Formats: sequence, C-alpha cells, structure tokens
Amino acid sequence: MDMNVAKSDVTQIGVKACESSITLAISLLAFTMFVIVTSEFVVVGLLPEMATDLNVPLSDAGWFVTCFALAASLLGPVLTILASRYNPRDFLIASAIAFAAGNLAIALAPHYYIVIATRVLQGSLLPAIVSVAAVEAARIAGSERKGWAISRVNLGVAATTILGMPA
Repeated sequence: MDMNVAKSDVTQIGVKACESSITLAISLLAFTMFVIVTSEFVVVGLLPEMATDLNVPLSDAGWFVTCFALAASLLGPVLTILASRYNPRDFLIASAIAFAAGNLAIALAPHYYIVIATRVLQGSLLPAIVSVAAVEAARIAGSERKGWAISRVNLGVAATTILGMPA
C-alpha cells in the first residue's frame, strides 16, 4: 500500500512540474508577443524623431508605418502558410532574432531605405509570429486548456497597449 501512495505522490509531482513548464512556455510566448508588438507600434510615436534623424519630411517617415502595414496584409498570410512547414519553435526563435536584428540595423545604420526594408521584413513576419505562437500555445497546453493558452499569448499583445506604448 505504501508503494501505491509513493507512486501517486511521484505522479502528482510530475504533473505539477509539467504544468509549471507549460505555464512557463506560454508565459514566454506572451512575453515574445509583448516585445514584438511593442517594437511594431513604438515606431508610430517615434516618427517625428526618426524623420529628423534621417533628414526626411515627416510624410516620408510615415512610410515606415505604411510599409509595415502593407507587408503585414499582403505578405503576412503567405509567410504564415510557409511557416507551417517549419518547426514552430525554430520559426519563432528565428523570427524573434530577425526582429531584434532589424531593430539593431535601424539603430546602428540609420538610413531611410534600411528602415523601409526592415519594416517590410518585420511587417511580413508579424502575422506569422502571432499565428504560430497561438497554435503552438494551444498545442502545448492540450485540448482542455487551449483557450487559456491562447488568451495568455494574446495577453502579451494586449499588454502592449497598456504597458509597452506608454513606456
């Protein structure tokens, strides 16, 4: 009888450890969404400064937002379909690195066309990242908790408007 209790205790410990790692993975996906979407929207608030730094009219700097939006709407769906062919973890890591490298390129080599190219790349990636993150969260959490998992990932996006933009 003591062996059955011991097995039960071990099983419960294993289940709790598994739930903790699932919660951590979902939290990391939510944080990734927060960082990426914040870096997307922060450009809107920085347009006047970016125009001044790049010596371009504000109307030309407005293309940074327009190119991002056009790329997201035109190229995002295609990239989302292509992303389904790859390991979600690898795709999300590569995409996060691409976002970071793009932001670094803009900071270190500020040139109008570098900013435009980076915004097109980032705009193309955003819909795929959001889609892959939501699907991966649902898969990790399992069928009973997939709604919870997707809501947590989307919480990262919502946190952008509450925390990311004002900061």
